[in-house]
Amino acid sequence: MNDTALPPDASARDAARREGLGEHDDAARGEDIRFETRRVSDEERAAVIAVLTQVRTEETQRVKRVERRDREPWARSQRVPEGIGDLLLDG
Repeated sequence: MNDTALPPDASARDAARREGLGEHDDAARGEDIRFETRRVSDEERAAVIAVLTQVRTEETQRVKRVERRDREPWARSQRVPEGIGDLLLDG
């Protein structure tokens, strides 16, 4: 994507870039995973897929949280490091 074709406003630029990326299907499926270890049982295969799916879900939630911050510029100025709540509770 050419930067000269992007709108001058930062939030509009970010939105244009996201639209340029299109929809991304990041669902983990069994056929997406190739096991190198021989004789993997069905239970082991299911456990690996469950863990990978959970990690992918957490990753997607983090990305969406960052994208939401990008869409709300006023909220960016009020950000605190993640985990600061735990530090404040301990203090």
